[in-house]
Amino acid sequence: MREAILIVTFWFVSGYALPIDKDYAYGKLQKWTKCSFSYRIYDKYYLFRNEKDFLDSRRAIIKALNLWESESKVIKFYELSDQQLQPDIDITFAMKEHNCTEAFDGAGGIVAHSSYPPHGLIHFDAEEVWALDDKGLNLSYVALHELGHVLGLKHSDESKSIMNPVYKNGADKLSGQDIRRLRRLFSNCHRV
Repeated sequence: MREAILIVTFWFVSGYALPIDKDYAYGKLQKWTKCSFSYRIYDKYYLFRNEKDFLDSRRAIIKALNLWESESKVIKFYELSDQQLQPDIDITFAMKEHNCTEAFDGAGGIVAHSSYPPHGLIHFDAEEVWALDDKGLNLSYVALHELGHVLGLKHSDESKSIMNPVYKNGADKLSGQDIRRLRRLFSNCHRV
């Protein structure tokens, strides 16, 4: 299970993310059979103090979605507006026990968790102090990493990879290895 932990270290704060799909951690990898994914970002538990904070967080997550799409050139994301439909990727903020197999532990611990194909769940710990830049716990950076898992990528030993389990507070970008690995997973998808 240790290889499935994202260790987040910056300044004096550390945290990590856990997979919520136990089969994936033990090597039973499944793949998506599609190239285009619907998503929904919402405040399911009404945890944001105001609309501006939610919209800022939403923009940071959309930045990560757009980066995977534009860099890989093999997948597409589209926002699902119909609240009655289930998105492929369900993204929300939560605290402590939240109707999920893994609970959050408060600020400085587990910062996010995600599921693996064919389930697309990403939960961010609402008790963390999230930043929209590299001056704190960068929400776009963590979203990029968690989206990698949702798309089917495991951790990487490459230091520049967004899928490296060690958080490096800095630019949220994909490495050449990240892009190649994703293209291999989605080799049935035509480049766009």
